[in-house]
Amino acid sequence: MPLLPVPASPDDWPDEILAEAKGQFNCVISVYLPGKPGEYDFENDEPGEPGDVTVLIDERPARAQHTRRPTDNAQANDWTTQMDYHFQTEILPGDPEIPKGAVVTMTGGRDPILETYTFNVLKALNSSHAALRTIRTIAEGPNV
Repeated sequence: MPLLPVPASPDDWPDEILAEAKGQFNCVISVYLPGKPGEYDFENDEPGEPGDVTVLIDERPARAQHTRRPTDNAQANDWTTQMDYHFQTEILPGDPEIPKGAVVTMTGGRDPILETYTFNVLKALNSSHAALRTIRTIAEGPNV
């Protein structure tokens, strides 16, 4: 099998990967850092809204991909399912660190059920040569 041509510059490959990946972005993600427990103002928040949150990434095109088969666990009266998801999005200058415990929400895509999930960040690190930011998450609950 012939080898693929070498890019003009070895530093160009992340740009080529990013250009290709952007064609697969079919959802929009936001990444939040939730407030600290006990600091929520439940009386003034809208139902279902968390207390004070910090927006780390706001409405950025991305792609979502489940990465493993679901893990089912029996609880007292119910089953809980865990699903691993990776989100990939463009790395932009000035992007903050995305720590473990941050939350990802998504809209769009072909599966509207994913919009109902809350994805908890496990890790979001890349190399210095990364073409995309990969955010590894887990969604958990009886309806996952």
